[in-house]
Amino acid sequence: MHSRKPHTITVFEHDRLYLGNGEQYLSDKQLKSLQEYHGTKGVPWFTLIHNGVKFCEYVGILQVGNLLIEVLPKADRNTSDKAFWRDVLIDMVRVAGFVVTKETSESRLRIRPNSILELYFERFVSEANYLLHTGLVKQYRPVSGNRTSLKGAIDFPNHLRHNLIHAERFYVRHTIYDTTHLLHAIIYKTILLLQRINTNPGLYSPLANLSISFPFQEDIKISADLFKRITYNRKTRQYEPLINICKLILLNYHPDISKGHNDVLALMFDMNSLWEQFIYVTLRTRLLEADSGLKVRAQKSRNFWQSDQNRATRLRPDIIIERGNGEKVIIDTKWKLTDRAAPTDDDLRQMFTYNLYFSSSKAALLYPGSQNQVIDGNFYKRGSQEELSQESCAVITLKVEDGVRQWQREIGGFINDWLHA
Repeated sequence: MHSRKPHTITVFEHDRLYLGNGEQYLSDKQLKSLQEYHGTKGVPWFTLIHNGVKFCEYVGILQVGNLLIEVLPKADRNTSDKAFWRDVLIDMVRVAGFVVTKETSESRLRIRPNSILELYFERFVSEANYLLHTGLVKQYRPVSGNRTSLKGAIDFPNHLRHNLIHAERFYVRHTIYDTTHLLHAIIYKTILLLQRINTNPGLYSPLANLSISFPFQEDIKISADLFKRITYNRKTRQYEPLINICKLILLNYHPDISKGHNDVLALMFDMNSLWEQFIYVTLRTRLLEADSGLKVRAQKSRNFWQSDQNRATRLRPDIIIERGNGEKVIIDTKWKLTDRAAPTDDDLRQMFTYNLYFSSSKAALLYPGSQNQVIDGNFYKRGSQEELSQESCAVITLKVEDGVRQWQREIGGFINDWLHA
C-alpha cells in the first residue's frame, strides 16, 4: 500500500486533457479508465473529446488509480495561480458547509490542506478519532443461534431443526448491547476504503491506527437508500458530520472490478451551487451583523405556471433579502466570467420575472470578477419604450480574494452599501 506513488495533474474548470506524454497529459491506460468511468450515460464532471476529456463547471478531485486530477475554479482570465485558486476552493467549501468542522478537533488538522481530497480525508481521520476518544455509542441488536446455556427466548422451529440429537444445546433469540451497528459499519468500511485508495504518505499511519482501534464490523452493501434510512437521536447526533463524509466518499467511489488497479473516486462540486451557498452563508452572517432588521433567505419558491394536467412550474431565486418594512431584494448568483456591462437577455428576463412575482423593486445578478463593481440599470415601464420604471436590476461583480474571513467582510460591506444606496 505504501508503494503507491501518486501522479497529480492540476487543471482549471473547462480545461482539456489529451492523450500524450509529459506531466499534463493522460496515458493510454488513464484515458481508457476515464472513458470507462464516463460510460454511455456520461458523468457531469467531464465530457469525452477526441483523444482526451474536457472538464465542465465542476471542481474538485478525480482520482483514477494513482492519478489525481485536480480541477480548480477560475473567475479571472488573467490569474492562473493554482495555489491561489486551490486555497479559494478549500475556503469556499468550508464556509458553504460542504465539510463540517469542529473547533475541538480543528487543531489536529494542518492549517492548509493541499487539496480538496486531503481536506476530506483529514477531516474523516479527525472526526473518527474524535468519536473514539469521546466513546463509541452502543446500540441493541438482535442475535440468534445455538448456545450451551439458555439465554433469551427459545426459537422452537430452529431448536427442533438443529438440536434433536443435541439436548445440551439451545437455539435462542436475544439482544446484545454493543458497538456493532450500521453507523459503525459505514465508518469501518470507509476506513478500509481509504487505506486502499489513499496516496498521501502523511495519512498512512493515522489510517492504520484507525483500522486497529476501530471495532471490527461486518461488510455492508452501500447504496443511497442506506443513508436515507439513517436517523439520529441525542446520542448519535455527533456522528452526523462523519457519516456525511462517509456518504460523499462511498457513493462517489467506483471500483475497477475487472483489474482493481484503476478505481475511481470523484469528489466534485458544481461551482454554481458552491458559489450560491458561499454567498448565502456570507450575506446571512455579515449583513445581519450590520443590520439586525434584515432577513436573508435562500431559494424561496413560488408557483409560476400550471397546466390543465396539474403539472406546475415554480420560480426560485437564489437569495431573498427582506428589509424591516417588508421590502424585498432579489439576488441571483452566477459563477461565470462576464466582460459585458449588461447581462444576457435571458438573465434580465429572469430577474424581471422575479421582481414581478416576489413584489420586489430591486434585484441583482452577482458574478465573480477581478474587482468589486456595481452597474445599475432599470427596466422600462410596461408598455413604454421611453420611460424607465423604479424596478431595477444591477450587475454586481465581486473580486475573489484569498483569506476567506477578510473576503467575507468585504463582500458583506460591499453588498450592504449597495442595499442602502
